[in-house]
Amino acid sequence: MEYSVYHDESKEDAFWHVFLFVPNESKSIVLKELRAAKEVTCLNLTDFSFKNIGSNNSIECTRIWLSILCAALQQDDKNEMEPYYLGKDSIHCPVQRRKKPNHNNFTTSPKLKIAVFQQKNNHEDMEGFDNLINIETTFRMGLQGACSYLFNQENPLEIAQIILDREDHYQIAHGRDFDKNTVLSRLNRNFRTYCSLKNECTISGNSINDDDQVFLDLADLFLGTFRLGILKPQEKFCSDKEKKKHPLCYNLKTLMQRLNKGGARMNNSRFNRFGTFSSAEIINGEWNFTDLSTDFLKFPSVENLNLFD
Repeated sequence: MEYSVYHDESKEDAFWHVFLFVPNESKSIVLKELRAAKEVTCLNLTDFSFKNIGSNNSIECTRIWLSILCAALQQDDKNEMEPYYLGKDSIHCPVQRRKKPNHNNFTTSPKLKIAVFQQKNNHEDMEGFDNLINIETTFRMGLQGACSYLFNQENPLEIAQIILDREDHYQIAHGRDFDKNTVLSRLNRNFRTYCSLKNECTISGNSINDDDQVFLDLADLFLGTFRLGILKPQEKFCSDKEKKKHPLCYNLKTLMQRLNKGGARMNNSRFNRFGTFSSAEIINGEWNFTDLSTDFLKFPSVENLNLFD
């Protein structure tokens, strides 16, 4: 299947990469729901990113987007489709008056996938290279590892394009551009046989069209929420601004619970291989990897929480 890959990064308490895999054939149905969420919440935010949300309608729109994403990560169409939340527009937008929370489900799964890769020490343990080379290295590690795990011979991957968020900031921060040709060449050389790049595959981040910007925003919101849930699972340690965002983590806690049900149960799950969440650091000259999804188990239980309330 042909995918576009959307990438964002963060330097908060570590260096984080997020990769959102979107099948090209599924883009339109997901975009339709994401854009409808902005209309329902009357959100008119130019820079829709995790750091900028805080108003009631931006929090509500993020909640809807995360719910849509969680449903879109279902990988199996044979079983019941996961519902997603569509918002209470009677609270946030007076144009339409809906009395009860609305939810829906996809008729067939869009089959999105997602990966988070954390370099635990913000590249400080990677010696001998400049910082941008280290970023490019962990970019490749995170993307290659995700592709190897999330796909297989029965479900091969072909990457049509890789979209970066704000490509110009590399030139500003590091004095040169992201080395796209080297990254693509090394990915192509080291991919498993079931992973490939289309001949015309590019890495781009300038002149992003409106559709691609929506998916970049979605990746940013997922990473910000994931990071908050990992770093501050208890709300009492959050700033006032973070406390407003903290309930968003419940959507992702449900996903992480799926990953920690055990291998046999996960293999039969509707969400098998929907995502991977890992951390890496160098110890005694060797790379060591840990599973970040287990850290979400520290987050408060959601067993009795109705996410559509």
